[in-house]
Amino acid sequence: MAQGNESIIASVAIIAIIAMAAVLLFSTLSYRIASRPVSPASAGGNITLTATGSVSEAPTQATLYININATGSTASSATANLSAYASSLNSTLSKLMIMNGTSIKTTSYSLYRIYNSTSYAASQGIEVIAPLNATPGILTAISNVKGIRISDIAIGLSSQQSASMRSIALSMAMQNATSQAQSIAGIYAPVRLTNLVINSGNGIPPVIYSAQSASNAEIFPGTSALTVSVTATFSYGLSG
Repeated sequence: MAQGNESIIASVAIIAIIAMAAVLLFSTLSYRIASRPVSPASAGGNITLTATGSVSEAPTQATLYININATGSTASSATANLSAYASSLNSTLSKLMIMNGTSIKTTSYSLYRIYNSTSYAASQGIEVIAPLNATPGILTAISNVKGIRISDIAIGLSSQQSASMRSIALSMAMQNATSQAQSIAGIYAPVRLTNLVINSGNGIPPVIYSAQSASNAEIFPGTSALTVSVTATFSYGLSG
C-alpha cells in the first residue's frame, strides 16, 4: 500500500513540474511579444500643418511727395520757371542725400493757361525716396526753395529691409512648423519636409506722426511688422 502511495506522489510531482514548465514558457513568450517594438510601418504617415513667423522693425525710409508750381506770361516762360525751381530742388537734395535714378522721379506734369488770365501755369509732381534719418533736414532745406510744396510724407520699409524681414519671418515660420510636426510625431520623429507652400505675407504699416512741411519737423515712425505663413507637409516613420 505504501508503494502505491509513493507512485501517486511521484506522478503528482511530475505533473506539477510539467505545469510549472508550461507556465514559465508561456510567461516567457508573452514577455517577448509584449516587449517587441511597434513596427515603424504602423506609425508612418504624413503631417500637414500651417505655421507663421513674425518680425518687426523700425522703418528707415521716407517717401516725400512734392509739387513744383510756376507761372509765366507765356507757356515757355512758365516752363522755364518750373525748370529753374526743379533745378534748385535737385541742388538742395543732392547736398543732403545720394541722388540716383531711383531716389527721385517725376509722377506728373502739366502746363495750362490760367482761367480768365493771359498767364500760364506749369506744375510737376515729384516723388523723393530719402533716408528717414535725413528727412527732417530735407524738409527744413526744401521748405526754403521757391515754388515747392510738400503734399504728403509716407514712411515705410526700404526694399532691403522688406527682403530681410521676409527672409527672417519665413525662417521662423519653418522652425515653428518643424517643431509642431516633431511634437505630433512624438517618438517617431525626426520628421522630413516633403512639401511646402509659402502663403503671402501680411505687412502692418507703421503708425506715423509727423509735422509735415515744417522747418522743425519731427518724425516718429513707429514700427512695421511682417508675418509670413507657410503650409508644410512632413513625413515620419517608414513612409519617409
